[in-house]
Amino acid sequence: MNNSSVYRLMQQLLQQGTPHVLATLIDVQSSAPQDVGAKIVVTQKGLIAGTVGGGKIEAFVITQAQKMLKTGEKHRFETWNLQTDIGMICGGVVRFFFE
Repeated sequence: MNNSSVYRLMQQLLQQGTPHVLATLIDVQSSAPQDVGAKIVVTQKGLIAGTVGGGKIEAFVITQAQKMLKTGEKHRFETWNLQTDIGMICGGVVRFFFE
């Protein structure tokens, strides 16, 4: 799903009154399973569009987005080491913006 499709989907969610979070990969140091600019849209039910690399990293991002929906938090930056924070084999560091 390209970014324009993600934004169209978000517009639909807004029109429906469905709370959601857009998570964007904004920085990668070393190796990571997706490129900078990758996006996902998450509702309380889970991932509905996009990918930030699948597997453990995507599950971690979805969990963080769902926590934001529960607490009403509007935006945040997160930086994670893929090995020590998420338990992945690749040793990169990723930074996400959640909104």
